[in-house]
Amino acid sequence: MKGKLKKAISSIALASMVLTQLSPVVPANAKEQKAETGSAYAWVNYDKQLEFPAEDTNISASSTQSGYGAERMLDKNMDTRWEASWGNAPEWVDIILSTKDNEPEYFTGFQYVSRMDNNIAGTMSKYKVYISEDGTSYEETPFMEGEVVQKLDTFYFLFEEPVKAKAVKIVTDATAVSEMRLLYVPSTKADYDSLKAEAYALREEAGGKAGEDIGLWRMESLNTFDEGMEVVESQGEPDTKEELADVNRQIVELTSDLKRAQLASTLELNQKLRVAENLLHAAVVGDQPMMYDQEDVDAFRNIVNKVKETADNGAAGTGSVLDAEKMLEDGRFVFLQSQKKPDITYTGTASTPLSYIMDQLTESHFQGKGTGEDIYLELDYNGELEFESLTFQTWWATGQNISRISVDCKNKDGEWVPVDNGKEYTMAWTTNTNVSESQTVTFDNSVKGTALRIHILAASAFYVIDELTVGTTVSEEDMQIFLDREALTMAEGETAKLNATVLPEYASNKNVIFTSSNEEVLKVEKDGTLIVVGLPSGSEKETVVVTATTEYGNKSASCTVTVVPKMADEEEKQDTSIRLKNAWKLADAAKEEDYKDGAIQEFKGKLEKIGETLEQEVTVGEISELNEEIHSAETKFEEASIIPIRETKNLIDRITGEGSSENFIIETIPADEETGRDVYEVDWDAKEKKPVLRGNDGVSLATAYNYYLKYYAYLDFPYVGECSLTLPKTLPEVEEPVRIVFPYEYRHYFNENCEYKYTVDLYGEEEWQHRIDWMAMNGFNMFLIDLGEHAIWYNAKEELGLNDAAIEELQHYSSGTEQYYGKYEISLDAIKKEGELAKKVVDMAFKAGMEPEIRPFVGQVPFMFPDQHEDYYGSTSKAKMTISLDGSLFDGMFLYSAARWINLPQGVFISPEVAAADADKADEMKEKFVQISDIYYASLMEVLGYDEWGRTPAYAYKDLVGEQGFVVQHEAFPQKVIGEMNDQLMKLNPDAIWLQTSWRYQSWLPQYYDEGHLMFVDLSAENRPKWNTNNEFGGTPWLWSMLFNFGGNSGIEGDLTGVAADVLDAKENSQYMRGVSISPEGGDTNPALYAMMAEMTWRSEAPDMEKWIQDYVKRRYGVENYEAAKEEIDGAWKTLCGTAYKDFVGYDGPAQTLVNAYPKLSGSIARVYGSNAKLYETQDFLPAWEYMLKAAEKMEEPTEQFLYDLVDITRQALADISGEVYTSIKPAFDAQDKEEAMRYADWMIRICEDLDEILATNKNFMIGTRLEGAKGRGVTESDKEFYEQVERTFLTYWVLDDPNQASLTDYCNRHLSGLMTDYYGMRWEVFAKYLEQALDEDMTASEFNDKMSSLIEEEIKENEVAWSKDHTKYPTKTQGDAVEISKKLFEEYQPLIKELYGASDDSKDLPLEGMTATAGNEQAASGTEGPAYNVLDGNTSTIWHTDWNGSERDVQWIDISLGKEQIVDGLRYLPRQGGGVNGIVTAYEIYISDDNGQTYTKVAEGTWKQNSLWKAASFDAVKATNVKLQVVDAASDKDQLFASAAEIRITKGELTPQEPISTDILEYTLELSEKADTTGVIESVVKKFEETKTNAQEILDAAKAGDESVTQEMVDNAWKELIHVMQYLSFKQGDKTDLAKVIALADEMNKNLDSYLEEGKDGFVKALDAAKTVQEDGDAMQEDVNNAWKELLTAMAGLQKIPDKTALEELLKQAEELDEADYEAVSFAAFKAAYAETKAVYENEQATKTQVSAATESLEEAIAKLTPAKGIDKDTVANAGSIQTGSDDKRTATDKNGKVTQNAVDTAEKSAKTGDETNTALPMAAGVFAAVAAAFVWKKRR
Repeated sequence: MKGKLKKAISSIALASMVLTQLSPVVPANAKEQKAETGSAYAWVNYDKQLEFPAEDTNISASSTQSGYGAERMLDKNMDTRWEASWGNAPEWVDIILSTKDNEPEYFTGFQYVSRMDNNIAGTMSKYKVYISEDGTSYEETPFMEGEVVQKLDTFYFLFEEPVKAKAVKIVTDATAVSEMRLLYVPSTKADYDSLKAEAYALREEAGGKAGEDIGLWRMESLNTFDEGMEVVESQGEPDTKEELADVNRQIVELTSDLKRAQLASTLELNQKLRVAENLLHAAVVGDQPMMYDQEDVDAFRNIVNKVKETADNGAAGTGSVLDAEKMLEDGRFVFLQSQKKPDITYTGTASTPLSYIMDQLTESHFQGKGTGEDIYLELDYNGELEFESLTFQTWWATGQNISRISVDCKNKDGEWVPVDNGKEYTMAWTTNTNVSESQTVTFDNSVKGTALRIHILAASAFYVIDELTVGTTVSEEDMQIFLDREALTMAEGETAKLNATVLPEYASNKNVIFTSSNEEVLKVEKDGTLIVVGLPSGSEKETVVVTATTEYGNKSASCTVTVVPKMADEEEKQDTSIRLKNAWKLADAAKEEDYKDGAIQEFKGKLEKIGETLEQEVTVGEISELNEEIHSAETKFEEASIIPIRETKNLIDRITGEGSSENFIIETIPADEETGRDVYEVDWDAKEKKPVLRGNDGVSLATAYNYYLKYYAYLDFPYVGECSLTLPKTLPEVEEPVRIVFPYEYRHYFNENCEYKYTVDLYGEEEWQHRIDWMAMNGFNMFLIDLGEHAIWYNAKEELGLNDAAIEELQHYSSGTEQYYGKYEISLDAIKKEGELAKKVVDMAFKAGMEPEIRPFVGQVPFMFPDQHEDYYGSTSKAKMTISLDGSLFDGMFLYSAARWINLPQGVFISPEVAAADADKADEMKEKFVQISDIYYASLMEVLGYDEWGRTPAYAYKDLVGEQGFVVQHEAFPQKVIGEMNDQLMKLNPDAIWLQTSWRYQSWLPQYYDEGHLMFVDLSAENRPKWNTNNEFGGTPWLWSMLFNFGGNSGIEGDLTGVAADVLDAKENSQYMRGVSISPEGGDTNPALYAMMAEMTWRSEAPDMEKWIQDYVKRRYGVENYEAAKEEIDGAWKTLCGTAYKDFVGYDGPAQTLVNAYPKLSGSIARVYGSNAKLYETQDFLPAWEYMLKAAEKMEEPTEQFLYDLVDITRQALADISGEVYTSIKPAFDAQDKEEAMRYADWMIRICEDLDEILATNKNFMIGTRLEGAKGRGVTESDKEFYEQVERTFLTYWVLDDPNQASLTDYCNRHLSGLMTDYYGMRWEVFAKYLEQALDEDMTASEFNDKMSSLIEEEIKENEVAWSKDHTKYPTKTQGDAVEISKKLFEEYQPLIKELYGASDDSKDLPLEGMTATAGNEQAASGTEGPAYNVLDGNTSTIWHTDWNGSERDVQWIDISLGKEQIVDGLRYLPRQGGGVNGIVTAYEIYISDDNGQTYTKVAEGTWKQNSLWKAASFDAVKATNVKLQVVDAASDKDQLFASAAEIRITKGELTPQEPISTDILEYTLELSEKADTTGVIESVVKKFEETKTNAQEILDAAKAGDESVTQEMVDNAWKELIHVMQYLSFKQGDKTDLAKVIALADEMNKNLDSYLEEGKDGFVKALDAAKTVQEDGDAMQEDVNNAWKELLTAMAGLQKIPDKTALEELLKQAEELDEADYEAVSFAAFKAAYAETKAVYENEQATKTQVSAATESLEEAIAKLTPAKGIDKDTVANAGSIQTGSDDKRTATDKNGKVTQNAVDTAEKSAKTGDETNTALPMAAGVFAAVAAAFVWKKRR
């Protein structure tokens, strides 16, 4: 009989084991099954085995990690697991399961559930089983052993026969297991009775259900059961345990067979079978990657054929179908694993197998380490393919990702070729969960090759690849598509799903587009889900063809769906009934004065007819038609409302003054007919001469009004700041009508909760009205309303049964980030005030035509439970509590705490579900949850005013899911609670939409919402978009959102000119983007950025940003002001757009400024989670400040918006400057330069004070304004003190009463008047005090950090707490004139700006291209230090550093080769920016080479301060091929000598343009010399004459040839020497030719006589007159002629040019800056005397060039001889001795041949000597001819 009863176990056998799927094994499912069937046992493995109870089992493991004990394998929670020791996990682990009562049982096997956290690591691959009959000893030989496929699944290991044992030991290589159970046959008399009773109960159930249809049992199955049980009964009642076990086994098998024999549909199995067949169809047999071995194909085909036998059976048994599905699933898994992969090579350090990279399992995680060009993954395909893309999948992606790669492809010739010319591809990862995120890199151009090499250029320290998919090109012809169904019949109201298989598997684009031939009958969703909409009235059947088409290749497959009618039941009518009820609410609340005549009655009449129809029998299709009728009636009713026009007039009167609405014609129009979207128009009524505003609702009308204000009247209603707007007296005409259809249905504002905490909680009615008006005027039609929580629950106290003690707890409850241990109480009056404000805000919204988004009920309740106070607010919240609150609906409910965050309570929750252990309470908890949810919504609608308006919430915004899973991580919160909570919202409004933030996206979320009822807000799409990383949230509608600001940080920043393009790019490249959003954590900052983003609610194209900015500032500053200061305003905004507004600096909001940083000697950051990075250099931003001040000077009266911007820009400038001031403190400290270090520390304090002063001029930057707003939330003094303390704490150390909690210290990072001095200034004062003490004690930096840091922190924290609890009032009225104060600060900061940024100007830097750097000594590359080339890499964090062991100064040089000869005039040097001071150069020499480094000439030397700022050294412009920096001295904190540099730049010079050389006189003189007669002249004179003449000719020839070494001075000396020699020759009689030439020269000089000194002018004029007289005298003799021109020449030589005093003036200015106190008296007295003499020469208008030169030299000499006074560091005054007027141009020059110039010089020297010896008239002649030369030069210039 035993043999007769045995059944074959049908499964896929792999090494003595059976693979089956638990669906799923969790206690709740077992309980549910027990409840349904009356079973006392847990049937598992598709009803084939019984599970031994976990509560009767002991378990142990030979290795355990703390917190991951073996007991977790019995906790019935798939989310928990046992893990072996992380540090030293053994190769094999013993897991022992034993009976808790130490009694033997008959075990049939065991169940193993792998870890289920998307991680294959530690899953089982090998096992051995040992049996113990006594519970302690085991046989040496394994009872069974084998291997198992590694995957995340549930496995059953079955023994051939039951084994009697007390314990089972499983020896395995698994190191992580979720659950483990023994399987057994019960062996007691009670079990015998129970099993029989269960068997007969099942038989009785089946008895009336015999037949051949699905859900019935075949008669032969029933007969088999009856025969078997007859045999059991015939055996009689067993006596022994063994007999009981044997008989019970027979009963179990009979019951199992009967359970599994119930007939089931094979429809789903056939669908899966078609997918498998398609997979087989596409499989290619071969040896190359992506192919299969024939034996693997055959094995999978055999499985498919076996499954087909079951699938072809129209109604097979349930068990057979389940077994077949499991067989197919496991076979498919094994088959896909067998696909050949490319050969993978990796050059980094791998921690897990390379096979994980491409094993088609995202739960296997390859982990690697290493980056750089030489670290790569190589995929060798051994055959040519065409590659298109790479897709990386990574879990916990933000912390362990690859972020930048380049790719090479190996062509068929074996050559590696860079893809896309070596392009570097970046991947921006955004998720941090155990769900894999995908990032795809698509090549610009596909590339053919046999292998890919992926270079990992940037990545996390350790990075993970879950799966790497290579996209390859497939021809369109090769694309194939198959559907899992060809035909289908569906009834109205039903849904089904079509699954498409696209082949080949490796195609890059496998997207499928589903379409329906009749959308009105059958709708098909993007994923193939079919939804029957309904049949037309009277139709009995409709046939619809659903087509699936590949996006690439356009290949199609279709399924014919036959739709049949179905009468609607009450459940199917429910949503329509709710819609009708909500419509009646609207109708009943409507007021006659708000609607056109008869509209209300017409609306009600329509609703009555719909109600009558709904009460009758209707089909599901007719229900759909009724829904449309309700919607149509509501739309028509809304169009009849006069509220939009009335409230738009009220809005206009608020904005531009009472009565100003009379200047406009306001009309309503229907929504856009084509799109159904909102629309607005701006037009002109020529007759009335008024603008016409049209729109389909209040928001559209408000936007039309704003459009006119902005683009016609040039008026700005600002996002933040004061304004008082007045319309122009003559309204500008609208020449061309404007019609704009909003491109999006949804335009949302507000962050999920943060802006309420950081900004809006301080709003009163006035501020709320401003914000609502601004939102409406900018097209926003929906926003989160997060007000009134206390009031909503207090209002429901009666319905909930809350007693006084519960209400008192409610008063101590603070939501969200205010949840501070229930320590503080707010009054009931404050709670009521909160509710009243919430109601007014909702009223404002409805009047404006906006939809508030409510907080839906997600089970979160305020803490109102006094008996559980300590359990919740205590040092550690209990995860689960049972509420004790007599008389309350909450009494007896389970209460769950959210996980604490930075040890703060984060709320309590109730759930509609329960843990397995509480199954008996399941119905009660669900019922109460629903009741409380209903009460919450009813109270919400009453408190917020929905009921008064007859409105029902249309949107809800709340996340129950955190970044790493549920906010409440408890078994009572399975995923499905999301759906249950959404069901509660749908009961309120079946058309409501639930909004979720993208940060909380989980791939499983959308399944719990009906299509169209979930929408994601991609919270930070401006710089960390998520829509493009997860297939648009799995194909869910979403909004593009700009978050930008965290905590309300102060800072000008944003991609002002690019954000519009980003929005439009997303719209263009997405399918599911449905709108836009602004969602800052803290608002009221950066008005320009928000103004631009706000226009994206209605813009469909990007604006011309240059024009947009001009229009923006024109309306913001006033048209007249703009025209008056256009150049300055444009300059300011051009600067802003090139600096702060050129991009988003990073994920965490605006760039932080160090004035707000927590003081440290180094390494301070301004804000937790922030950084000090900014996208511009401070010096590049500062011109905006200057431009704004210049603009103010030209304005008659600056507008309020201009003053806001001026304050904001001044604030930003001062705050930015603090960064360079701060980083200068440590270098000075390291140099033990107390004066310098303290000076910079004092500057940090002063910047705080100066910020206070400028911020006090505008109430938007005043802490007094904020604190008054905070206090305004309260009613009693206690309320006000609490809210003030909360605000003070939020702004600073964040966590109330706990400054030691540093997680969010300085998170808000605000610049507010009052806060800057009293809080941030206080911190810098404390720092400065200890800094000075440390300097006095000669501490090193490490000593400072060890000894002083804790003292600083302790004192600051004490002061912080005192400040946060203080209630001293701060001013709420502005103080001072913004323009005057800003101007004063600008002037006062100029010396500091020059000091900090004087050397930072990079405008003259030579391009780095072609440059190379070499050093005399360098440390081998180590991290960011070492090689010389680091100084040219543009990365300030990498440095050149000499040998870490020290080196001599003579080898501490770095040479910059320019790559070619260039003109240079300086070097800029940036010291290391961190990591200490070693090597910061403090003394230097600069050398240049013009022969590629063969020889060098020193051109500069000097000293630099020891800090981290840019330094500069300049010298005269010179041609060079190399510039060398020789280190003379440098900082060191060790005994060794070092040198270092972060960056070096060479500045471009310009050689002083050489005046064109005039050779006219020289040529004339040579002409004269040719006429000279040397007959009879003494030999020595003739010789001298010939030499001088030859020299003069050579110089002339060289000058004519363009020899650059020839100077004007050389030419002039040549002709002067020749004239001088010629004077000693006897000239022959001649005519007046020479006289005429000299007169002509003199006439030219006479024209410019004003440029000469007075002395000699009279003589020159007289001589010229006399010469002209002789010229005109026809009787003059030759001697008279000669005398005339000689005297004239003498007079010309006597003229002296007025000397250039520019250099002397500069020298005097520098001398005036010297401080007498710095020098010894004697040397300074000599200096003063020289100064006085020099000053006199400077002021003497007739001083000669000689006098000027002598005075200059005298003063330079006196300065050089100054001696520092005692106690004055010579380095401090070192620059005094280096004051210069310029450099000496004199140098020995050579011509191209190295001869001409030197010969000329030698000749000049000889000539001088000869002249001295020959005749005393020589000097006079030289002077004469100098004058002649000057005249020629002047003439040539002219």
